Amino acid sequence: MRRQKDYKYIEYPEIGTIFFEKSERAKRVVIYVKSPDRVRVAVPKHISIRKAERYLNTKLEWIQKTQS
Repeated sequence: MRRQKDYKYIEYPEIGTIFFEKSERAKRVVIYVKSPDRVRVAVPKHISIRKAERYLNTKLEWIQKTQS
């Protein structure tokens, strides 16, 4: 059986590179803005990274505001 990848990098022109990572500890999708050029998204095991991407798209304004 082939194992799914537990992480993904996606480039967003507005905010930079986003690191999506599956997490054993996460109970919900959590967005961390570490610095203006580092954003991490913790994704629970029961949610797909694709769903987390859709959620992140609804939070782009908040991320941009937090980065500045």
